Amino acid sequence: MNAGRIVNMLLRMVLRKAMNRGIDLVVRRGSPQRASRPEEHQQAKQTRQAARLLRRFWRF
Repeated sequence: MNAGRIVNMLLRMVLRKAMNRGIDLVVRRGSPQRASRPEEHQQAKQTRQAARLLRRFWRF
């Protein structure tokens, strides 16, 4: 593997984690200490799935 591919792979890993944390923060409405209810958990799961789908489409 060349250095460009390794850097690209690491960058994607960091961006994926940042996006997931951002989605979680938005779903919890900015309160990291608030306990999530089941419907909030479901909404977060759906939002992460949508983000995953969008990332897949951005590749093309």
